[in-house]
Amino acid sequence: MINFKSISLRTYLPKYIINSLYRLVPIIVLLSFLELLSLGLLIPIINILITPSIVEENKYLKKAWELLNLNSEVVFVLILLLIVFGLFIVKIFLVISYLNGNR
Repeated sequence: MINFKSISLRTYLPKYIINSLYRLVPIIVLLSFLELLSLGLLIPIINILITPSIVEENKYLKKAWELLNLNSEVVFVLILLLIVFGLFIVKIFLVISYLNGNR
């Protein structure tokens, strides 16, 4: 029977792979967080497009609305879309910079 507690990946994997994993895991966690954030913003955007009065009912959207001091739902949706687009750009930049750094 194999004792899994005594098995260490460091003994089986070369050092350069272990070092790559130490750099890769934080990038994966950060990209996952940004993906979650950008997908989480799509639902309020769709809700605002379907029902513009939802801005007054949702406490988070209302707080963002008051913070930005806007007069139009269209401008509010455009700002939210720009935030989502910016998150996607940041994710793409992080992936490209990581891939370029590993060559």
